[in-house]
Amino acid sequence: MTFHRGWFGLVFILTFAVAHTSVAETSLDAERISDIVGVPAETTPDGVVRVAWPRNDVPLRVDGLAVRAAMGLGTWAAFQAVPGAGAMVMGDTVVFEDEVNPALDAVLAGGLEVTAIHNHFLFDDPAVYFMHIGGRGDAEDLAAGVRRIWDAVRGVREQAPVPSSRFSGEVPTHGQLDTEALERIIGASGGLQDGVFKISIGRDAEIDGVAFRGSMGLTTWVAFAGSDELAAVDGDFAMTAHEVRPVLAALRGAGINVVALHNHMIGETPTFYFVHFWGKGPAANLARGLRSALDVQRDAQGPARASKPSQLTLDFEGPGAGSLPAGFSTALTGGGPPSSWETRADLSAPSGEKLLVQSSSDATSYRFPICVYEGWSAKDVEISVHFQPISGRVDQAAGLVWRYQDPDNYYVVRANALEDNVVLYKVERGRRSDLKPKGSWFGYGKAVEVPRGMWSVLRVRAQGSHFDVWLDDEHLFQVEDTTFSEPGRVGLWTKADSVTAFDDLSIKSIDAE
Repeated sequence: MTFHRGWFGLVFILTFAVAHTSVAETSLDAERISDIVGVPAETTPDGVVRVAWPRNDVPLRVDGLAVRAAMGLGTWAAFQAVPGAGAMVMGDTVVFEDEVNPALDAVLAGGLEVTAIHNHFLFDDPAVYFMHIGGRGDAEDLAAGVRRIWDAVRGVREQAPVPSSRFSGEVPTHGQLDTEALERIIGASGGLQDGVFKISIGRDAEIDGVAFRGSMGLTTWVAFAGSDELAAVDGDFAMTAHEVRPVLAALRGAGINVVALHNHMIGETPTFYFVHFWGKGPAANLARGLRSALDVQRDAQGPARASKPSQLTLDFEGPGAGSLPAGFSTALTGGGPPSSWETRADLSAPSGEKLLVQSSSDATSYRFPICVYEGWSAKDVEISVHFQPISGRVDQAAGLVWRYQDPDNYYVVRANALEDNVVLYKVERGRRSDLKPKGSWFGYGKAVEVPRGMWSVLRVRAQGSHFDVWLDDEHLFQVEDTTFSEPGRVGLWTKADSVTAFDDLSIKSIDAE
């Protein structure tokens, strides 16, 4: 056989190019990951980039022995390239008891997943836990998410070098509970025993072809103790894999503490995970928070399991102020510096004593801060929010976001107190364009007074390709569009230097007609 040198050269070049491309697609920039995370990185022989640091800032004893970091007290994350799909991350963060929920909030806000929260020791002093994480996406985004978690942990210790021995707030005392009211809110019946009111909801699964239900321990349950004014609630959610993140976000959004995430069984179909929780507060508020978690769990099961629309209202009354509410993450469309979303104590809030404010006043014109609720994903949804324009020279805007895919792709309807109008847009590939109201050839939304410094209610109902918009109780217009037909998250939105307050974000799923 004759093999020409020209063909040989071409084959060599193509082979080299393919090999070079393969290496490029499966390698990560360890130095860049290290810079983002703030911890030295090393690359293993198989191309995994690892970052780690020892938890030697808090003295720990196990069974009386002073534990050193090399005995398993190290926080770490490992990044592996995924050809054509960015990277994946796995890791384990050492957390003391008062660090668990701040770290979990950071995981949710950073777009990562919590895959387990459990102990590795017995007779440890102080008690220490381990939060396992995972995620897939852009390597730099994953690294930023890891950095967010570790900064949250360090932030807790900077405020208090010694781990707390209990949750903040008053301790409930056993008393009387309005059990009928709790049943109405949660939507299930329960029983009272020794002053503790318990509700159980069974799930179905099978092992090796043998079906079993709640009576064998496969249950979601909640137990209330205390009084209507100040109660404690603990319990356990039984969840399939795709239900875990929405339930965690809903619990944290309601100010309920997560204490563990793990398995109870081996080999069941489908696989179930269990999250244990503890919360304190007025009994009705706790029940509403648990109901919101039940609702998002049912929605995650798909339309075949959801028999009616579900609803929740986020009033931002969780513990603490000056930070992003639990269960939310932030994003930015366009340019300029990051947004600043935080809860604030304010007695003028439409309900409760707190509200959510976007306080950054950067005047970059094409800059749209977004606050995304991670606990809800839906296609057909009705959402509303109380809003109050506070200040802004470029804009004084308040918006509702739905079918959110990422910072560059979503729908938004916004009210503008400088222009006195309400307009519905689509943001596609980062480009914002207004959608004309139905029956209008040249209309730009609807001209309507949007009062400055006063509370108004913006509402949108999205069903299929039809979107209806209200300001307060006035129906303004309808828009039709088919750009985004997949389910997505919901959230809040502002523009440029708009300083805007929000309260009572209400979300309701709509059964498809």
